[in-house]
Amino acid sequence: MGPGASQVLACPHCGLPLSLSATGATCERHHSFDRGRGGDLNLLVGGRLSAATTPGDTPDALAARRRFLGAGHYAPIANAVAEVVGTPTGPVLDVGCGEGYYLSQLPLPDRFGLDVAKSAVQMAARLLPDSQFVVGSAYRLPVLDGSVAAVLSVFAPHPFDEFRRVLQPGGRWVTVTPGPHHLQQMRPVLSGD
Repeated sequence: MGPGASQVLACPHCGLPLSLSATGATCERHHSFDRGRGGDLNLLVGGRLSAATTPGDTPDALAARRRFLGAGHYAPIANAVAEVVGTPTGPVLDVGCGEGYYLSQLPLPDRFGLDVAKSAVQMAARLLPDSQFVVGSAYRLPVLDGSVAAVLSVFAPHPFDEFRRVLQPGGRWVTVTPGPHHLQQMRPVLSGD
């Protein structure tokens, strides 16, 4: 887990700071959360999810994305994100972190990621065991107000009000979204034209 995670994560029930341990996290109101085998925390609240309604990408989609990204196809995007983020003096949050690719391109000591897909968070935690990953909602970030130096959202949801809430004054905010011609060069190949 990153060194600043205990000053960043908030209880998704009451919003109080979470105290982290090797086995989980608790707040002053005794809400508790266990760590997964990979060290990740599930901070997604709001009802039970069945296998049929599990949100986010499937493990197969995540594995395919990891192969695609690992082949360097989006390296220019990752490099541009790293350049804009720079070297912040505090924690960096990747919202919609997926399998951890973009966060892995940032050689920073205090990284953490959030995704709604538990399988994505587990993959990211295996890739970056020195960072903290949580299952949670981008629309209700389990993050303390003004606690992060940079927020990333690369091809992921970007609820601006939540990002403003969690950013430190002067913090960096990086959003990458697809344009109208995104992947246009690949369409003929994929459709067989």
